[in-house]
Parts: sequence; C-alpha cells; structure tokens
Amino acid sequence: MELFHFARTGDISGVMRLIEQRLDVTATNRWNLQTAFYIACENGHTAVAQYLLDNGADVRCGRTKPLFAAVRYGHHDCVKLLLDYRADANCYNFWGETPMSVALQEHPNDISLILLLLQYDAVPSEAFGVDIAVNLLKHATAEHVILIRRLIDGNFVNLTSENTFLAAFDFAFQSGSVEMAEEILSGDGYSQIEQLYPKAAYYSAKNNWANILSKLIEKGVDVNTRTKRSDSTVRCL
Repeated sequence: MELFHFARTGDISGVMRLIEQRLDVTATNRWNLQTAFYIACENGHTAVAQYLLDNGADVRCGRTKPLFAAVRYGHHDCVKLLLDYRADANCYNFWGETPMSVALQEHPNDISLILLLLQYDAVPSEAFGVDIAVNLLKHATAEHVILIRRLIDGNFVNLTSENTFLAAFDFAFQSGSVEMAEEILSGDGYSQIEQLYPKAAYYSAKNNWANILSKLIEKGVDVNTRTKRSDSTVRCL
C-alpha cells in the first residue's frame, strides 16, 4: 500500500496527499498488524507520526503498539511524542515485554532513553544492575531528583553497592537535593561513609546547607580543610 511506503521512507508530502484524499489512516497492512503510524514510529519519522496523529491515528494500534517499535529502535523523539499523547509507558506486548524491559535489553547504555521512560512513570520490573544504576545517577540532573528518589525508595537503585552509593552521594550533593543528601549521610549502606564527609562539607558549604554542616561538625569533620574540587577552603559560615 502506498501509504505504508511513504510512512516507511518519511515522505510526509506523500502521506499528506493520500490523507487529504480521505484514505483511512487506521488501515492495516496485509497481515492486519501494522498501520502507517506504527511504521512511521518504527522508522523514526516523527513529523510523519505527528501528522498521522493529528489525522486520527491511534497511539495504541492494537497488538503491535508503536511505542515498542520506537523504543526498540531507539527513536527518542518518537518515544516522547507517543508518551506525550498518553501512550501507556507500562503496557505489555504479546511477549510480555514492557517498553522499559525492551529499552534495557536493546539499549542498556542509552541512559537518555531510560530516563525518558522513567519521566513518564515507567516502572522497572526489577532493580537496575550496578552499571546501569551508576550511569543513571551520573547522567541524571537536578530536574530528576524526584525521579531518582522514587527509584531509591522503590529499591530499583540499590545503595548497598559501594559504586552505586558513591554515585548516589555525588548526585544528591551536586543536584542540590538537601533532603536526599541528609538521607544518604544518615544511612548505613556504605561502611566507609566517613571518607565522604570532607566532600559533603564542601558541597554543603557551597549550597549553604547549615543543617548538614552542623551535623558534620558534630561528627568531628574539619570543615576548614581544602578539597580536591576547589582551591578554596571550605568554611562553616
């Protein structure tokens, strides 16, 4: 069918011409599985997908949900478009997969894709492995604080691993999340947490977190020492 060809190649002019002729945008291919919208998402043609959505395409598309195709082939813009149009970030396909499980299987190093799914409330089926958890924490920014806290509270990011704990520590202090910083400093997930106190003092002074600085002083931390991150002395004001 010509519409499927245009959707596959990203020929939006061709798609527009056929739709303007009142061609059924929900028509499926000969296997009765894929629509032009699905094919556009599978091939990462966001503009075509947007036009089809504006003209009656369905983000669910029956058994072959386009979100899975966009995730499987790493098309971030299409994934975001689908999620913006309320595609279910926790839906299942015929094989019992979720968009998140597909992302982790096909693109474990594509942290931006994983973060995108998480921002739209995708729920992991199990805890992230250490490598993925550490990369996630290193790539997350201040806008992801609530998201990261949700992952930690749900034990999807396991702080009993030393590498993960250190990454979570850096994220909490560098992102400016005083609540998370306090939780991490009061936790016992890392047996050598005392080694992190000088760095905690530096970040706390930088962020003007008097409460944390006071607690560090109570623990005997010298807040007048220099840190590797700065030539300036960390002082409690």
